[in-house]
Amino acid sequence: MTNTEDNYSAQLNQKRRKSVEEEKSKNKNQGKEITVNIAEFLILLLLAIAIDTIDWLDLTGFGAIIARIVDLPALGLLWTWRIIKTIDRPGNVKTKASFKIILFFLFEISPIGLIPFWTAYVIYTWLEEKRAAKASKLIKNKKLAKI
Repeated sequence: MTNTEDNYSAQLNQKRRKSVEEEKSKNKNQGKEITVNIAEFLILLLLAIAIDTIDWLDLTGFGAIIARIVDLPALGLLWTWRIIKTIDRPGNVKTKASFKIILFFLFEISPIGLIPFWTAYVIYTWLEEKRAAKASKLIKNKKLAKI
């Protein structure tokens, strides 16, 4: 073999190795099955109901201050929980989750904040997780069927 053939073979092997590594990393993130932990959602739902109940104090002058003080830690808690739940998922799921939580927070601190938006967010997230879990099971079953 000549020097150029050796060089060409080395380049092909390097490209093949890169594509195999990229495929492995892509499959690693896509192969995880999403599970819905009902106990986790029940705890968060009870917390959201409690926070929305405190938000009803918004009708009084003193309650308005307490309601806003409670909404900030609620935002931090729910945002952190949602990011941790979506950390291993491919795509821009984390960005969408952040956008949704901020949108719900803005609704919560708006004048229409008497509507239980935190409770609605937890229920919405539960339905979204349930749908994602169903889709991941279907994908896993299709992969198993191919084998």
